[in-house]
Amino acid sequence: MVISPLALRGNYHFLGLDVLVHAAGIDKITPVEKLEIEDAERIMKLNYIIPLALTKESLPLLRKTKGNVVFITAAVCE
Repeated sequence: MVISPLALRGNYHFLGLDVLVHAAGIDKITPVEKLEIEDAERIMKLNYIIPLALTKESLPLLRKTKGNVVFITAAVCE
């Protein structure tokens, strides 16, 4: 899977990228025996795979400015 944000496509016209913020996430609170594999795959894709792919794609621009990657998460407690 290749993810390319619009700002990173084609030639690099930008000087660099100062910060990449990941703030999306989903969860499904359910006992593991009731969790559907499709739901688990969707959760892993949005919470891990997509941020990983975007971060990897952004590294050349982040390195130019010594930019940062920020992950914002929310914890659900019962």
